[in-house]
Amino acid sequence: MQIIFENHDFVIFNKPQNLNFHSEDGEAGFVVLATKQLHVEQLYSVHRLDKMTSGLIILAKTSEVANRFAKMFLNKEIQKFYLALSLRKPKKKQGWVKADMGASRRGTYKLLKTKEN
Repeated sequence: MQIIFENHDFVIFNKPQNLNFHSEDGEAGFVVLATKQLHVEQLYSVHRLDKMTSGLIILAKTSEVANRFAKMFLNKEIQKFYLALSLRKPKKKQGWVKADMGASRRGTYKLLKTKEN
């Protein structure tokens, strides 16, 4: 997998689409593959992307660095941006999708109607 940046504390990968973030059904996930690629014992996820989503992923090399990243995301010192690409023109209204994300069933998230966060 392509490494975009690496230093002593963390590494940034370009996660390909159609790759599970966590191992599932006996198939190695993104974190396991990244750990093997770097020949390290463990990497710590800072955030994640769904299977069908490609993009940049930060993996910390220690739990302390992962906690620092978590605080930066919480304090909005780091922002996530998503860009959706489609082969077809949307059938209905076009525009921005702006809303909060909330916990859903089985550890997944859903789009909310609120815009507080």
